[in-house]
This record gives sequence, structure tokens and C-alpha cells, in this order.
Amino acid sequence: MSEPDPIDALRDQQARLLEALSRAPMVDITGVVGASGSTGSKLGSEALWTIGFTFIAWRVGTGSIDTQALTVRRQVDAETLTHYRNRVQADTVVRVRARLAPQNPSGSPQALLEALVGPINDDAELNRVLAQAQQPVTLNDAQFGVFSFDRRLESFEAKTQWGRAQIALTLVAAEPAEIERALTNARELWRSQSDWQARIERYAVERLLSLKNETWLGEDEKPFSAKAFVARMRLESIVVYPDGSFEFWHDDGELFWGHAISVSGNLTDGPTDADIPG
Repeated sequence: MSEPDPIDALRDQQARLLEALSRAPMVDITGVVGASGSTGSKLGSEALWTIGFTFIAWRVGTGSIDTQALTVRRQVDAETLTHYRNRVQADTVVRVRARLAPQNPSGSPQALLEALVGPINDDAELNRVLAQAQQPVTLNDAQFGVFSFDRRLESFEAKTQWGRAQIALTLVAAEPAEIERALTNARELWRSQSDWQARIERYAVERLLSLKNETWLGEDEKPFSAKAFVARMRLESIVVYPDGSFEFWHDDGELFWGHAISVSGNLTDGPTDADIPG
């Protein structure tokens, strides 16, 4: 029996959600667009795109403000997608006509966009929410230094030391409990830096050295030894997640003509994947 196509499963899930939203009541919603702004996506070879954006705070009509994130979406053609994305900008207050379904198959508040009224400047309360959201957020840590919060990526980043190198440490977390777990996992990596450094480099060699020597050698370039391969890699950043997974990102030293070298894994299993994205 063949495995189900994940794209088909996502398509069915989206269809069920859009069907539920199409039956929801039409309301006027005014909200603060989150730092990611509006995005466009589509599944497989579908003709239509899905425009989507999140209100981090919103109200129906003149009602009270709700701070539970509300996702607004609609399937559109490419031209309409561009139109909406140009008008729905990050960190603005926008009013829409939409079908609102706080309870739906997704498990979080959703709305089906019917019409975009446009940017709104006269809602003093939502403007105050927006101003507060734009305030810089930092986290001071005795070991790693000062983290700055990136609202768009919902992550904290600090410049810190790994061995003799200064690198970026990113905690992909926004809530206090998640931040604490990610910090705990980062401390575990730092406790055994030399061991993890060796494991990451060894795994990169196992997975990528043959790729370099068989496919990515330049003209007159000789095959690389493991030692020469590792000497070209320069660690630039480490990304740590609350669940114990991590990513080590390296400058490739032109091994793969400017592609990054990424080695990912988790604290339990160690490195589990290596790639050259970008």
C-alpha cells in the first residue's frame, strides 16, 4: 500500500478549513498586523495562492480587544496576491470584512478574508498596542550576554563565544517557558563544546566530503582530505530550540561555491542531517 501524499493531506486539511470558514458570520475586524506582514503560499501545482496574515490584537466592530492571535486568509490569483501584500504591511492597523470562526478545524481563531477596507489610523487603543509591540525586547544572560528579540522570527539572538570564535546564538522561542528550555539546551551544548565541535565536524565530513570531491571540485582543484575540508568550514551561528534540537551554520570557505553548510540534530541523537542550502 502506497504512502499518502503529504501535499494531498495538506490540501484536504485546507479545504476543510476553508469550507468551515465560508459558513461563518461576516463581521468587520480591525487588527494589528504582526511583524511577519502578509505572506503568500500555494500547495503543489495549484493555480491559486493563499494570502495570509496574523492580527496580534484585534476587535470586532467597536468591541473589546482580543489579544489571541487571529489568522486571516483567502485563496486568490497571483495578481490579487500582489495587491493584498502591497496593502497589508507589517506593524500596521488594518480593517477587513471577513468571516470569523473562533472555533474551527485548525484549533485557533481563523477568518476568511472577504474585503480589505484598508489601513486605519483612528483606533487609538490598537495604535497603543502596536506601539507597545514595537518596543525593543532584550534578555540578559550571565553566560551568553544580551539577547535581542526578533519579532518577525519569534526568536532571541545574542553574540557570544564558541571556543575562540564569536558567533550568533539564536533561541527559537517567544514564551518564557520555551525560552528557559532553549537556554537550558544551549548550556548543555556549551558544557561540552569540544565534543560537540568534533561531532559536528565529523558528521559534516561523513555526509558532505564525498559530495565535494565527486561533484563540486573546481577546475584544477584537487580532492580534499577530511582535515582540509574541516579547515575551510567556519562556524557562524548556532540555533537552539526548546525541544533539544539544534542547527550549526557554517561559512563554507568556497567548498560549495558560497553555499552555507548546515548540520542539524538534537541533544539525544547528536547530528542527524547535513546540507548545503542557499
